[in-house]
Amino acid sequence: MTSAPALEHNTVHGPAGCRDRYTIGLLRAHGIEAFLSHCLTLTFARRLADPACQKEVFVTSHDRAILDYLPASTGPYTYVSHISDTSDFAKNKHRAHELLETYRERAKLV
Repeated sequence: MTSAPALEHNTVHGPAGCRDRYTIGLLRAHGIEAFLSHCLTLTFARRLADPACQKEVFVTSHDRAILDYLPASTGPYTYVSHISDTSDFAKNKHRAHELLETYRERAKLV
């Protein structure tokens, strides 16, 4: 998020909507105008034409410890970390797009 290409993108296309206050602070510290928009998945339509495809529960967090607090009735679920192992903006943007498509097409709960 703080690589030169990412900062340039957010400068041109800002203000940046952020899912949490940490990200707002990080971007603002780099001079990017930012606001709290919450998770992008909130913008998805409630259901696709075939809701039978949306059967999966995805648990997303930077910390796997969240799994210790989930009630057994939540499962089965798939844990997804949004932490990237690269600062390559193009790769991260592509991965984000793929994750959002996965959630839109397959998730009953994120």
